[in-house]
Amino acid sequence: MNMRSTESEEMKGTERKESKGFILITSVLFLVIFSIFVVAHYTYHRATMNAAERNQSKIVSFQAAEAGLDQAIAQLMTPDATQSDDLSRYPCPAGTTYATSSAPGHAAGCTTGYISFDTGTGTLQGGYDVWVDDPSSTPPSAFRQIEAAGHSPSNGSSTVSGRCPASSPAGVRSYECRATVAYIEIDKTLFNNAVFVNDEFEINNSTVDAYDADDPLATGLEVRLQTNSTAEGAVELNGRTTVTGDVFVGPGGDPATVIDLGPNARITGEQGVAASQITYGPAATTSQSLGPLRSNSPVNPVILTEGTYHYDSINISGQGALILQGKVEIFVSGDVSIGGNGVATSGNKPYNFILYQTGTSDVTISGHTNFYGGIYAPNSNVTYNGSAEFFGAVIADEFKSSGDVHYDQNMKDVELGGNIKPLLNFLSWRETNTTAGS
Repeated sequence: MNMRSTESEEMKGTERKESKGFILITSVLFLVIFSIFVVAHYTYHRATMNAAERNQSKIVSFQAAEAGLDQAIAQLMTPDATQSDDLSRYPCPAGTTYATSSAPGHAAGCTTGYISFDTGTGTLQGGYDVWVDDPSSTPPSAFRQIEAAGHSPSNGSSTVSGRCPASSPAGVRSYECRATVAYIEIDKTLFNNAVFVNDEFEINNSTVDAYDADDPLATGLEVRLQTNSTAEGAVELNGRTTVTGDVFVGPGGDPATVIDLGPNARITGEQGVAASQITYGPAATTSQSLGPLRSNSPVNPVILTEGTYHYDSINISGQGALILQGKVEIFVSGDVSIGGNGVATSGNKPYNFILYQTGTSDVTISGHTNFYGGIYAPNSNVTYNGSAEFFGAVIADEFKSSGDVHYDQNMKDVELGGNIKPLLNFLSWRETNTTAGS
């Protein structure tokens, strides 16, 4: 009896030991599996966080590079930009400094240095630097190469201006750099078209052609007329109007509907669609106004010597006249009415007289003498209804003419005045190189 009891107790003890061993092994196995799960989860979480940081840095660095391009473009359009000490080669836009070939791979040019937009809160970190130079083999030219590098979260004080560094800066976590380059042409010419309007123009029973005031024997010259408008009938060519050249309508417009071509009117060149709208800004001057300019009698013509003038308004009527001696620019903020004996431009060369309308008041030219000059009135209505002829070029909001218009090819060489922003023609854009850190 006692022996059976002892055997039973021994068996129970063995079962308890085996049970404890199983629990221990199970617990250890659970802890191992749980540890693997925790490590895997941490690794996954860490990788996800790193990927999110890297992705954010990619976005920030690319947008920073684009911001750098935008800054350079805005500054290149600033007419009163500060200049470098090497003016003949690389005029530097405001906000940049001139540098010689200090940056590898760059010619001499203008650089912003590193510009940070770190908010100080840690939520947005990064910055950019920009390099602008003239890529032509024989500078100065109208072309500019803009290189911008965007950095996130910082540049680590180790960059090649306008380009990404060869490797990630030391100590900068999740570093990303994106570099972009744009090639542009700076168009500082003013009158590339015989007639340019923002809205509509109407020409009645007239000839519109081109000539060269400096070379009367030049042949085969053509004009270009252009509007930004796409509205039906924005261009009216009535009667026996003949345009020796091209007529372009606004982007997306249909020349067949925008151009209202009378049955006896004709266009010898292309009826096309402009690639982009042209926006001419208002002219401005800081010179003090001389008040109104008036002339209505042959005994008191207004005579101006070469220079720049500012008047509140212009009114020439009766037998009055405006006589210009040399190249003259006139800024007017109010109405312009030129009649009577009109304007006697020096040498009858249109490029010797440029009239800038700084506001929105009308410009009207009539009378019985030919007009030689350029009219810049992008926000005004310009009307030419004289019995004589118009020689030069016009930029207006709207233009109406009942007299012949002759475009002088030399007007293409008239450069911007009156603090007018230049036009920028974008030739190409691309992302050039990247740098990624850990």
